[in-house]
Amino acid sequence: MKLYNFLLSKMLTYGNKIAFANSNITYRKLIKIVKEQSKKYKEKGKLIHTTKNEKEKQAIEILSILASKNVCVPITDKYGIKQKQYVVDLISDDKNTYEDLAFIMFTSGTTSTSKGVMLTDENIINNILGNDDCLNISNDESILIIRPLVHISALVGELLFALYKGLTIHFYEDTLVPRKINQYINENNITMLGSTPTMFNMILKTKCNLKSLKHAIISGEKLSKEIAISLINNYPHINFYNVYGMTENSPRATCLSPIDFNVFIGSVGKPLLNTDINIIDNEICIKSKSIMKGYYKNKELTNKKIIDGYYHTGDAGYFNEYGYLYVLGRIDNMIIKSGVNIYPGEIENEVRKYENVKDCLVYKITDENGLEKIGLKVVGDVSISKLLRYLCKALPSIMVPSKITIVDKLDKTPSGKLKR
Repeated sequence: MKLYNFLLSKMLTYGNKIAFANSNITYRKLIKIVKEQSKKYKEKGKLIHTTKNEKEKQAIEILSILASKNVCVPITDKYGIKQKQYVVDLISDDKNTYEDLAFIMFTSGTTSTSKGVMLTDENIINNILGNDDCLNISNDESILIIRPLVHISALVGELLFALYKGLTIHFYEDTLVPRKINQYINENNITMLGSTPTMFNMILKTKCNLKSLKHAIISGEKLSKEIAISLINNYPHINFYNVYGMTENSPRATCLSPIDFNVFIGSVGKPLLNTDINIIDNEICIKSKSIMKGYYKNKELTNKKIIDGYYHTGDAGYFNEYGYLYVLGRIDNMIIKSGVNIYPGEIENEVRKYENVKDCLVYKITDENGLEKIGLKVVGDVSISKLLRYLCKALPSIMVPSKITIVDKLDKTPSGKLKR
């Protein structure tokens, strides 16, 4: 089944319920708009990139491309002009027809050049069904989408899932300032929000009340135990979900339910529907109906990452005795100091506890002898000497950074992940 037909079969049942709150578009009207706009695409199975930057207009454009039975390639100016042009140039000369693809998602490129991830209709449909199986969400909810739709969590886990469930969708276009987000949530009676641990930590530090919020889905980065505990203590009225995935899995692979959130703190939960996860040589490897068809124009990398049906994530992790998955960090970001494996996230979690630290990044330094050491960049009004003294007490000596630098900001991808 084509993805749009799958969504349409559900959207038709919602009638005059509001779909897009910003312009008061009902589901019935949205279907008509999409049908009309899809007529401008005369061919089928072609790669068509988005042109709109505002989320609501881009959402309609995405649906129109899908409805025309073409392949949507979401891009935006927020990618950066060079990144956007790179994608446009890469797909512009492609004359092939792709009958089974729904999207080519270009990853943010946190550690390397952006890659085109080819996702089929079946991939996305299976992931939506997996989300529905693990998220206890009724169609009475209203969701606020704050992340760009070029980010797969916002696209599939929020927009497409919301359309499938018949939610009322609000698109947030203001600056990502916690107080403004909190104000929007309360003024518009928003009940559902998805974002990263970094954003939720900023919300905590700003002491937002998130008064109307009922459901929070956390994804995109490793959630520390400290942030998880603070969320539990400060927002007992919110159902927190911690989910794990990646673009190559459309995206979600696991989910920790609100019931387990307070028990298995820091876990990303159990595999979703039709998902099998193995730990192979300390690496999380996933086999599912959501795994990508492959990387666009890169069979070599596809064959390197998908072995015997398992996608090798590059994340280190383990299952506890009850079958709950824990993610340790990126294998390729791992620092080996004096023979000890050190995951940057563990140090970053401790640094973020320190007063006035807004953000931080731990990175690898290789000295003249080829030995690995730890570097730390910090955003915030912080004394390096006092921070160092704090870390010497809070961390094992082998994990204390050799170099600390105060910076104005850290480079991030459009989806808010740190560029390493």
